[in-house]
Amino acid sequence: RAAQWQRGLRIFGEAPVEVAPDAYSLVAVASCCAAAARWEQALALALPSPGSGARSPSTVVFNAAAAACARAARWELCLELLDSMAQRRAVPDDVSYSIAIHSLGERGGCSQRWPLALALLSRRRPARLSAVNAAIAACCSASQWQQSCMLLFAADVADERDVISFNSSIAACERAWKWEHSLKLISDMDRRRLDPDVVSFTAAANACEQARQWSLALLVLDQLRARGLRPAVASLTVAARAAQRWEQ
Repeated sequence: RAAQWQRGLRIFGEAPVEVAPDAYSLVAVASCCAAAARWEQALALALPSPGSGARSPSTVVFNAAAAACARAARWELCLELLDSMAQRRAVPDDVSYSIAIHSLGERGGCSQRWPLALALLSRRRPARLSAVNAAIAACCSASQWQQSCMLLFAADVADERDVISFNSSIAACERAWKWEHSLKLISDMDRRRLDPDVVSFTAAANACEQARQWSLALLVLDQLRARGLRPAVASLTVAARAAQRWEQ
């Protein structure tokens, strides 16, 4: 699909003036550009020049253009598209906000831009899970464990949290060496009938190991095996370090 963006644009551009491209054509071409990360071409479809006679792009076209910009790490353009939608009679949806928040984390940017991710999320209430998870991941990247946990348990979110939500928060606690909180989040997952996975247990064990809670780290990894999960390389590395230091 990504290889078809040039062909799609050529056909699109060769259409007779009297044949106005319909919404489906715009979406198809914009999606091809997004898949190929051709942000310049996708942006031109979403923001046609005044007087061009082009029809007003739909929300889906804007989202495709934003996705192309996000893949190219052009987060400023993602935010510009989000703000331009209202002026173009397109209504931002959950996908729009999720893409914009995700774009802030491209190439490690969330360590500085996590407040902007929270500001974007506050504009979408009630927030859907995809946008919330993107904001939690942004806080995790910046080691903002308190903000991450606040989002995890915020009341004004439309969906139940999932394993991805919890894993990002556990990872945030891991980065901040908050081993007690990482273990509590594992327990919270069990109470919500969410099955912690290898990522969950490994991050919690690593948080314990970093805080010199070596016996706890090994106990957490024992739970991983007891639940029939297969340890990852990272799990075995944590286990080896914890066992070695505990013996010392």
